[in-house]
Amino acid sequence: MASVEVEKLSEHLLKCQICLETYKSPKVLPCLHTFCLQCLIKLCRPEERIIICPTCRCESQIPKDGVTAFSSNFFINNMLDFLYVAQSSSKPVSCTNCEDKNTATSRCIECMEFLCQACVAAHHRTKLTKDHEVLALEELHGLKQEVQEKMHRPLLCGVHDTDILKYFCETCDEPVCRECLIIDHREHRYGYLKDVDKKHRSEVGVLVMNTKKKLSPLKEAIDSVKEMRKRVDCKAEELRQEIMRTTKRCLEVIQEREEELLTQVNNIHKMKTKTLDIQAEELEMMLGNLTSSIDFTENALRHGNEAEVMLVRKQMTARLQDLNHVKLEYDPLEDEFIDYELKPDEFRNAIQKMGTVKMYHAYPRFCYATGVGLQRAKIGLEAVFLVTAKDRMNEIYSGGGEAMKVVVSPPEGDKYEGKVIDNLDGTYTVAYQPEERGTHEVAITLRNRNISGSPYSVNVTGRMDYGKLGKMMRTFGTEGTGGGEFNMPWAVAIDNDNGCFIITDCNNHRVQVFDFEGNFMFKFGTEGCDRGQFKNPRGVARFPNGQIVIADFNNHRVQIFNEDGRFIRKFGFYGNEEAGSMNHPCGVACAAGGMVLVSEQDNHRVQMFDGNGDPVRKFGCQGFGRGQFIYPHHLCVNQRGSVAVADCVNDRVQIFDMEGNYLSSFGKEGTQNGLFDGPEGITYDDEDNMLVCDYHNHRVQIFNSEGVFVSSFGQFGDEEGNFRNPCGIAVTSDGNVIVVDSGNHRIQIF
Repeated sequence: MASVEVEKLSEHLLKCQICLETYKSPKVLPCLHTFCLQCLIKLCRPEERIIICPTCRCESQIPKDGVTAFSSNFFINNMLDFLYVAQSSSKPVSCTNCEDKNTATSRCIECMEFLCQACVAAHHRTKLTKDHEVLALEELHGLKQEVQEKMHRPLLCGVHDTDILKYFCETCDEPVCRECLIIDHREHRYGYLKDVDKKHRSEVGVLVMNTKKKLSPLKEAIDSVKEMRKRVDCKAEELRQEIMRTTKRCLEVIQEREEELLTQVNNIHKMKTKTLDIQAEELEMMLGNLTSSIDFTENALRHGNEAEVMLVRKQMTARLQDLNHVKLEYDPLEDEFIDYELKPDEFRNAIQKMGTVKMYHAYPRFCYATGVGLQRAKIGLEAVFLVTAKDRMNEIYSGGGEAMKVVVSPPEGDKYEGKVIDNLDGTYTVAYQPEERGTHEVAITLRNRNISGSPYSVNVTGRMDYGKLGKMMRTFGTEGTGGGEFNMPWAVAIDNDNGCFIITDCNNHRVQVFDFEGNFMFKFGTEGCDRGQFKNPRGVARFPNGQIVIADFNNHRVQIFNEDGRFIRKFGFYGNEEAGSMNHPCGVACAAGGMVLVSEQDNHRVQMFDGNGDPVRKFGCQGFGRGQFIYPHHLCVNQRGSVAVADCVNDRVQIFDMEGNYLSSFGKEGTQNGLFDGPEGITYDDEDNMLVCDYHNHRVQIFNSEGVFVSSFGQFGDEEGNFRNPCGIAVTSDGNVIVVDSGNHRIQIF
């Protein structure tokens, strides 16, 4: 054990960060932060049985025996003792053995008490303590390593509080005392603490060294974050100044326009007033001429004699006639119409277009990707997956416009970028087309930072050759009620993550799970109407998170279980009109966004539900036309969102989009290639080929993505490779085809 340099001890190290006083009964939390016992008692939430560390905000479970059960910080306790001794010459230490609080002069090594003179004398007299080693404080001032070792407080057992912990139980991984060893750990592996300590101290030392390696990159990250903070501050201030300059310039432009408009108003005003002034002047002059001429003539007629009137008659007549013939404009030559037209909406739009402040909202750490294209792909075929963008609050950001980039690195050859389509709803569809076999790295970055889970390793394989398919690899199951036995197995779903098949055992009213070798693993469900019980379960599907979806046929509902077969929730009830009602749900399929698609045999339709089991939409009705069904049974969805429905009695397969819009169909009644007699199980493979169980023709048919016949295999019989009413089908990630041979009560793998 190394000695402690007491002079380097910081008082801050020995002070509780809650009460800011020297530690009293220091307790250490699982996060390795230490506080006084009483401070923790005040801080805890007994009703929640948790305590939140004030330093790092980590939550810790309170032990069943309360806060006192947290480990004592032996290091702090010892450091306090060392500090008291080192400072005893300048800062007297009180006796901890008596109530008089006299100055301590010595320390008992066994009792771990500071003693005054009186207590030292009593110690030497008392039978129990007279042999204890008592050292004067002056002897301890040097605090050499051997003295420090003597001063270390022995750790006492939490059960037998007078016994020292001397042993270590390897079985229980905890220190124990002699009594504990005899009573509770008798048959366990154990050793002396001093022996076990060497091994574990070394292991912890290695862990410390490995942990220290994180310090440098962490400090660099802190510096990087602080530097980015400065850059953000600078950028924000730069934008503030730019906005202020732009606004000032806009105001100047507005003021310039103001001057232009005012000048126009002034010019129009000047022109109009000048015209009106001239008109008024002319009219006033005419008025004066008329008035003076009328006055002259009237005075002549009133006061002149015959000779005088006749003398000026000709002159007056000529003047008045001239005045009467003058044409005047009595209406103002101008009007007051001077208007200012402002279009507020356009002006507001112009202001809003003055500039926009932009930032990226999506946070790479919370963005994630899902889809088959992140796990496997085929040469020459487009692989697809979906990226969901989330903001800093870990909520989907639907604004779009994020700088999402996908780079694919093949085993050999040059890297290339995937095609990214912004769906403007918070998701981005990504497609890429590999051209060589092997493991490809798919890196998804947002602003040059990897999103959660990136980069991905994708295994690229060759295309399926169904012409060579048909050799049966293995079969399992027989008629019966025991584990691994069936009574009309109906459908199968594949759990590639756990390497197992999930199969609905229809007439046994249960679901059975097998590994890829066909070995029975477990089953769940019994006949009944309660949660987790079934009446003739049919369709089965699986979400990427492992949840299992079951069409509970005669209970008219859908039930969801976890991957261990534990019930989670259910939705649906008998009916045909009310939203969410069902009539014999037969097939189920899972789609992106947690959607569940359900085909209803006797309602002749397909319903779509969200992840909570709430109805979203429905499509289809009874009939023979496009988009109509007669007993739709199985259905499936490919990675592009195309929904294929086995329209059983109409002997065809119909294709729809996720909105329920009819796209296409293929097949009709018959026994030749491409024709059906009751299509049942249906599935897409990774290449968008479609595999269909041709129920009454006792075979499986394969079609390409356009619905064109490719090949078929199987015929009626109970020999290996033959079928009796095949009903369910699925394809594993490595291309094996799983067929539910319903009438033969078995499963066959090709």
